[in-house]
Amino acid sequence: MKKQSVKKSTIFLALALLITTTHASVAADPQQGKALTKQWCVSCHLSDDNKSASDVGPPFAQIANDPRYTDARLRAWLHDPHPPMPKFEIDRRTIENIIAYIRTLKE
Repeated sequence: MKKQSVKKSTIFLALALLITTTHASVAADPQQGKALTKQWCVSCHLSDDNKSASDVGPPFAQIANDPRYTDARLRAWLHDPHPPMPKFEIDRRTIENIIAYIRTLKE
């Protein structure tokens, strides 16, 4: 009975460590997101240090402060954008980085 209990404890600890490590390794990087938006988005969206853009897209600060723009909605939009936004092939990590950057602009 003790052997089984130790085995279960070991498995539980291993899973907890795996989950913690995995979460830490996929944490979004807002600085990477900012760099990507400077490269791809600032011609249409105003950002924190971009003072000129077309009025095609809402400013990132507006998106950050609008409760309708949930993370899920932003993920869906970035994964499958609609015109006039260009269709980028963006991977999951890149999407998370962009969302993390936009969230830094929330007041």
